[in-house]
Amino acid sequence: MSTFFTEWWLSANIRTVVFACLGLLALLLLFRRSAAQRHFLIAAIFLGILCITFIPIDSLFRLPVSVVNPADKVQQIDNRIPYINDNQSISESVSILVNESGMLTNSSGQIEFDPVQSIPVFRNTIDWRPLLFITWLSGFLFLLLRWIFQWIKSQRIVSRAQLISAESIHGIDCRSPLLVSQDISSPSMFGWIRPVILLPSAYVDWSREKLQVVLRHEQAHIDRNDCLWWNIAILTSALYWHNPLIWILRRRLAREQEAACDDRVLGSGCEASNYAEVLLSVARSKRQRSTTPPVQMMMMAR
Repeated sequence: MSTFFTEWWLSANIRTVVFACLGLLALLLLFRRSAAQRHFLIAAIFLGILCITFIPIDSLFRLPVSVVNPADKVQQIDNRIPYINDNQSISESVSILVNESGMLTNSSGQIEFDPVQSIPVFRNTIDWRPLLFITWLSGFLFLLLRWIFQWIKSQRIVSRAQLISAESIHGIDCRSPLLVSQDISSPSMFGWIRPVILLPSAYVDWSREKLQVVLRHEQAHIDRNDCLWWNIAILTSALYWHNPLIWILRRRLAREQEAACDDRVLGSGCEASNYAEVLLSVARSKRQRSTTPPVQMMMMAR
Protein backbone atom coordinates (compact mmCIF):
# COMPACT_ATOMS: atom_id res chain seq x y z
CA MET A 1 0.00 0.00 0.00
CA SER A 2 2.75 2.46 0.92
CA THR A 3 4.68 1.71 -2.28
CA PHE A 4 1.57 2.20 -4.42
CA PHE A 5 0.71 5.46 -2.67
CA THR A 6 4.26 6.76 -3.02
CA GLU A 7 4.31 6.10 -6.77
CA TRP A 8 0.86 7.59 -7.29
CA TRP A 9 1.43 10.59 -5.02
CA LEU A 10 4.80 11.60 -6.40
CA SER A 11 3.78 11.06 -10.01
CA ALA A 12 0.47 12.90 -9.63
CA ASN A 13 2.09 15.85 -7.85
CA ILE A 14 4.77 16.32 -10.47
CA ARG A 15 2.19 16.18 -13.25
CA THR A 16 -0.02 18.63 -11.35
CA VAL A 17 2.79 21.13 -10.82
CA VAL A 18 3.72 21.02 -14.51
CA PHE A 19 0.09 21.34 -15.59
CA ALA A 20 -0.60 24.20 -13.15
CA CYS A 21 2.52 26.11 -14.20
CA LEU A 22 1.55 25.83 -17.85
CA GLY A 23 -1.95 26.98 -16.98
CA LEU A 24 -0.71 30.01 -15.04
CA LEU A 25 1.55 30.90 -17.93
CA ALA A 26 -1.36 30.70 -20.35
CA LEU A 27 -3.42 32.79 -17.93
CA LEU A 28 -0.81 35.53 -18.03
CA LEU A 29 -1.02 35.56 -21.81
CA LEU A 30 -4.81 36.05 -21.61
CA PHE A 31 -4.74 39.04 -19.25
CA ARG A 32 -6.26 41.23 -21.97
CA ARG A 33 -9.05 38.77 -22.71
CA SER A 34 -12.47 38.77 -21.11
CA ALA A 35 -13.13 37.39 -17.65
CA ALA A 36 -15.28 34.63 -19.15
CA GLN A 37 -12.35 33.38 -21.24
CA ARG A 38 -9.98 33.45 -18.27
CA HIS A 39 -12.55 31.63 -16.17
CA PHE A 40 -12.93 28.98 -18.86
CA LEU A 41 -9.16 28.46 -18.89
CA ILE A 42 -8.92 28.08 -15.11
CA ALA A 43 -11.89 25.70 -15.06
CA ALA A 44 -10.20 23.63 -17.78
CA ILE A 45 -7.03 23.54 -15.68
CA PHE A 46 -8.88 22.13 -12.69
CA LEU A 47 -10.66 19.59 -14.84
CA GLY A 48 -7.38 18.58 -16.47
CA ILE A 49 -5.71 18.13 -13.09
CA LEU A 50 -8.48 15.79 -11.99
CA CYS A 51 -8.14 13.83 -15.23
CA ILE A 52 -4.39 13.35 -14.94
CA THR A 53 -4.87 12.36 -11.30
CA PHE A 54 -7.35 9.54 -11.77
CA ILE A 55 -7.05 8.58 -15.45
CA PRO A 56 -4.02 6.32 -16.12
CA ILE A 57 -1.81 8.09 -18.64
CA ASP A 58 1.47 6.59 -17.49
CA SER A 59 2.70 6.30 -21.05
CA LEU A 60 2.79 10.11 -21.31
CA PHE A 61 3.57 11.19 -17.77
CA ARG A 62 5.24 8.82 -15.37
CA LEU A 63 7.70 9.42 -12.59
CA PRO A 64 10.38 6.71 -12.55
CA VAL A 65 10.26 5.22 -9.07
CA SER A 66 12.59 2.26 -8.54
CA VAL A 67 11.17 -0.58 -6.51
CA VAL A 68 13.67 -3.15 -5.24
CA ASN A 69 12.67 -6.74 -5.84
CA PRO A 70 13.44 -8.82 -2.72
CA ALA A 71 14.52 -11.79 -4.84
CA ASP A 72 17.08 -9.66 -6.68
CA LYS A 73 18.37 -8.29 -3.38
CA VAL A 74 18.87 -11.78 -2.01
CA GLN A 75 20.66 -12.79 -5.19
CA GLN A 76 23.01 -9.82 -4.88
CA ILE A 77 23.85 -10.74 -1.28
CA ASP A 78 24.34 -14.37 -2.21
CA ASN A 79 26.76 -13.45 -4.98
CA ARG A 80 28.91 -11.50 -2.52
CA ILE A 81 29.29 -14.42 -0.07
CA PRO A 82 32.48 -16.40 -0.80
CA TYR A 83 32.28 -20.14 -0.93
CA ILE A 84 34.77 -23.00 -0.79
CA ASN A 85 35.07 -25.14 -3.86
CA ASP A 86 36.85 -28.46 -4.23
CA ASN A 87 39.98 -26.96 -5.82
CA GLN A 88 40.67 -24.50 -2.96
CA SER A 89 42.55 -25.31 0.18
CA ILE A 90 41.25 -24.31 3.57
CA SER A 91 43.94 -21.62 3.97
CA GLU A 92 43.01 -20.00 0.65
CA SER A 93 39.35 -20.01 1.57
CA VAL A 94 40.04 -18.48 4.95
CA SER A 95 42.15 -15.81 3.26
CA ILE A 96 39.23 -14.96 0.96
CA LEU A 97 36.83 -14.74 3.89
CA VAL A 98 39.18 -12.59 5.85
CA ASN A 99 39.90 -10.24 2.97
CA GLU A 100 36.25 -9.67 2.16
CA SER A 101 35.33 -9.08 5.80
CA GLY A 102 37.62 -6.12 6.22
CA MET A 103 40.95 -7.83 7.14
CA LEU A 104 44.25 -7.51 5.37
CA THR A 105 46.98 -10.14 4.89
CA ASN A 106 50.59 -9.18 4.48
CA SER A 107 53.27 -10.93 2.45
CA SER A 108 54.08 -13.34 5.30
CA GLY A 109 50.48 -14.47 5.57
CA GLN A 110 49.80 -12.68 8.87
CA ILE A 111 46.43 -11.10 9.28
CA GLU A 112 46.26 -7.39 9.89
CA PHE A 113 43.19 -5.49 11.11
CA ASP A 114 41.95 -2.60 9.02
CA PRO A 115 40.01 -0.26 11.36
CA VAL A 116 38.63 1.91 8.53
CA GLN A 117 36.95 -0.89 6.62
CA SER A 118 35.78 -2.64 9.76
CA ILE A 119 33.75 0.27 11.15
CA PRO A 120 30.08 -0.68 10.81
CA VAL A 121 27.89 1.74 8.88
CA PHE A 122 24.45 2.36 10.34
CA ARG A 123 21.89 3.66 7.87
CA ASN A 124 18.54 5.21 8.57
CA THR A 125 15.90 2.55 8.09
CA ILE A 126 12.85 4.65 9.00
CA ASP A 127 10.12 4.34 6.36
CA TRP A 128 8.69 7.82 5.78
CA ARG A 129 5.96 6.68 3.40
CA PRO A 130 3.34 5.81 6.06
CA LEU A 131 3.90 9.19 7.73
CA LEU A 132 3.51 10.92 4.38
CA PHE A 133 0.30 9.04 3.65
CA ILE A 134 -1.20 9.84 7.08
CA THR A 135 -0.32 13.53 6.75
CA TRP A 136 -1.85 13.83 3.28
CA LEU A 137 -4.94 11.82 4.26
CA SER A 138 -5.54 13.97 7.35
CA GLY A 139 -5.54 17.18 5.31
CA PHE A 140 -7.71 15.65 2.59
CA LEU A 141 -10.31 14.32 5.04
CA PHE A 142 -10.41 17.62 6.93
CA LEU A 143 -11.20 19.60 3.79
CA LEU A 144 -13.62 16.96 2.53
CA LEU A 145 -15.55 16.90 5.81
CA ARG A 146 -15.67 20.69 5.89
CA TRP A 147 -17.05 20.64 2.36
CA ILE A 148 -19.75 18.15 3.39
CA PHE A 149 -20.59 20.20 6.49
CA GLN A 150 -21.04 23.34 4.40
CA TRP A 151 -23.25 21.46 1.95
CA ILE A 152 -25.47 20.22 4.79
CA LYS A 153 -25.68 23.71 6.26
CA SER A 154 -26.59 25.20 2.89
CA GLN A 155 -29.14 22.46 2.28
CA ARG A 156 -30.85 23.29 5.55
CA ILE A 157 -31.03 26.95 4.59
CA VAL A 158 -32.67 26.05 1.27
CA SER A 159 -35.10 23.64 2.92
CA ARG A 160 -36.28 26.35 5.33
CA ALA A 161 -36.62 28.97 2.59
CA GLN A 162 -40.00 29.92 1.15
CA LEU A 163 -40.97 30.19 -2.49
CA ILE A 164 -41.40 33.71 -3.83
CA SER A 165 -44.42 34.51 -5.96
CA ALA A 166 -44.09 36.35 -9.26
CA GLU A 167 -46.12 39.30 -7.96
CA SER A 168 -43.62 40.05 -5.20
CA ILE A 169 -40.72 40.62 -7.63
CA HIS A 170 -42.45 43.41 -9.58
CA GLY A 171 -43.12 41.21 -12.59
CA ILE A 172 -39.44 40.58 -13.32
CA ASP A 173 -38.88 37.54 -15.51
CA CYS A 174 -36.62 34.92 -13.88
CA ARG A 175 -35.98 31.46 -15.29
CA SER A 176 -34.90 29.88 -11.99
CA PRO A 177 -36.98 29.27 -8.85
CA LEU A 178 -36.78 32.11 -6.33
CA LEU A 179 -36.66 31.50 -2.59
CA VAL A 180 -36.53 33.89 0.34
CA SER A 181 -34.62 33.04 3.49
CA GLN A 182 -34.17 34.76 6.82
CA ASP A 183 -30.85 32.98 7.35
CA ILE A 184 -28.96 35.02 4.77
CA SER A 185 -28.31 38.73 4.37
CA SER A 186 -27.14 38.81 0.75
CA PRO A 187 -28.41 37.14 -2.43
CA SER A 188 -26.87 33.87 -3.50
CA MET A 189 -27.59 30.76 -5.52
CA PHE A 190 -27.53 27.09 -4.69
CA GLY A 191 -27.17 23.93 -6.75
CA TRP A 192 -26.24 23.02 -10.30
CA ILE A 193 -28.63 20.12 -10.94
CA ARG A 194 -31.74 21.95 -9.68
CA PRO A 195 -30.43 25.48 -9.10
CA VAL A 196 -32.36 28.05 -7.10
CA ILE A 197 -31.81 31.70 -6.29
CA LEU A 198 -31.96 32.76 -2.66
CA LEU A 199 -32.89 36.27 -1.62
CA PRO A 200 -32.74 37.75 1.88
CA SER A 201 -35.93 38.82 3.56
CA ALA A 202 -34.94 42.45 3.07
CA TYR A 203 -35.52 42.17 -0.67
CA VAL A 204 -39.04 43.54 -0.18
CA ASP A 205 -37.47 46.95 0.45
CA TRP A 206 -35.41 46.89 -2.72
CA SER A 207 -36.27 48.90 -5.76
CA ARG A 208 -37.24 47.17 -8.99
CA GLU A 209 -33.96 48.16 -10.61
CA LYS A 210 -31.85 46.71 -7.78
CA LEU A 211 -33.84 43.48 -7.71
CA GLN A 212 -33.52 43.10 -11.47
CA VAL A 213 -29.75 43.58 -11.34
CA VAL A 214 -29.37 41.05 -8.53
CA LEU A 215 -31.45 38.45 -10.34
CA ARG A 216 -29.48 38.92 -13.55
CA HIS A 217 -26.22 38.42 -11.68
CA GLU A 218 -27.36 35.23 -9.94
CA GLN A 219 -28.94 33.89 -13.12
CA ALA A 220 -25.61 34.45 -14.87
CA HIS A 221 -23.97 32.15 -12.31
CA ILE A 222 -26.55 29.49 -13.13
CA ASP A 223 -26.25 29.86 -16.89
CA ARG A 224 -22.47 29.56 -16.70
CA ASN A 225 -22.58 26.45 -14.45
CA ASP A 226 -20.35 28.16 -11.89
CA CYS A 227 -21.48 25.79 -9.15
CA LEU A 228 -20.15 22.79 -11.05
CA TRP A 229 -16.77 24.38 -11.72
CA TRP A 230 -16.51 25.60 -8.14
CA ASN A 231 -17.13 22.11 -6.78
CA ILE A 232 -14.46 20.72 -9.11
CA ALA A 233 -12.06 23.33 -7.75
CA ILE A 234 -12.95 22.38 -4.16
CA LEU A 235 -12.29 18.69 -4.84
CA THR A 236 -8.99 19.47 -6.55
CA SER A 237 -7.82 21.73 -3.73
CA ALA A 238 -8.71 19.02 -1.21
CA LEU A 239 -6.61 16.46 -3.10
CA TYR A 240 -3.66 18.85 -3.47
CA TRP A 241 -4.09 20.93 -0.32
CA HIS A 242 -0.31 21.06 0.09
CA ASN A 243 0.21 22.70 -3.32
CA PRO A 244 0.07 26.52 -3.20
CA LEU A 245 -0.48 26.73 -6.96
CA ILE A 246 -3.88 25.07 -6.56
CA TRP A 247 -4.99 27.67 -4.03
CA ILE A 248 -3.81 30.48 -6.29
CA LEU A 249 -5.86 29.06 -9.14
CA ARG A 250 -8.85 28.61 -6.85
CA ARG A 251 -8.81 32.27 -5.81
CA ARG A 252 -8.48 33.33 -9.42
CA LEU A 253 -11.43 31.11 -10.35
CA ALA A 254 -13.67 32.80 -7.77
CA ARG A 255 -12.54 36.24 -8.91
CA GLU A 256 -13.01 35.56 -12.62
CA GLN A 257 -16.43 33.97 -12.23
CA GLU A 258 -17.71 37.04 -10.39
CA ALA A 259 -16.15 39.33 -12.98
CA ALA A 260 -17.69 37.29 -15.80
CA CYS A 261 -21.15 37.62 -14.23
CA ASP A 262 -20.59 41.36 -13.78
CA ASP A 263 -19.75 41.63 -17.49
CA ARG A 264 -22.99 39.87 -18.38
CA VAL A 265 -25.03 42.23 -16.25
CA LEU A 266 -23.32 45.28 -17.70
CA GLY A 267 -23.73 43.86 -21.19
CA SER A 268 -27.47 43.53 -20.68
CA GLY A 269 -27.85 47.32 -20.57
CA CYS A 270 -27.33 48.08 -16.89
CA GLU A 271 -25.46 51.29 -16.16
CA ALA A 272 -22.11 50.88 -14.45
CA SER A 273 -22.86 53.49 -11.78
CA ASN A 274 -26.13 51.87 -10.76
CA TYR A 275 -24.53 48.44 -10.71
CA ALA A 276 -21.70 49.72 -8.51
CA GLU A 277 -24.25 51.06 -6.01
CA VAL A 278 -25.95 47.68 -5.88
CA LEU A 279 -22.64 45.91 -5.24
CA LEU A 280 -21.81 48.33 -2.43
CA SER A 281 -25.17 47.82 -0.76
CA VAL A 282 -24.79 44.03 -0.95
CA ALA A 283 -21.29 44.30 0.54
CA ARG A 284 -22.62 46.39 3.44
CA SER A 285 -25.32 43.83 4.18
CA LYS A 286 -22.68 41.09 4.35
CA ARG A 287 -20.67 43.00 6.93
CA GLN A 288 -23.72 43.65 9.09
CA ARG A 289 -24.42 39.92 9.46
CA SER A 290 -21.34 37.76 9.69
CA THR A 291 -23.33 34.51 10.17
CA THR A 292 -24.40 34.50 6.54
CA PRO A 293 -22.86 31.61 4.61
CA PRO A 294 -20.42 32.82 1.94
CA VAL A 295 -21.27 32.60 -1.73
CA GLN A 296 -18.83 29.71 -2.11
CA MET A 297 -20.74 27.78 0.55
CA MET A 298 -24.04 28.29 -1.21
CA MET A 299 -22.56 27.21 -4.52
CA MET A 300 -22.73 23.52 -3.71
CA ALA A 301 -24.14 20.60 -5.67
CA ARG A 302 -27.73 19.70 -4.99
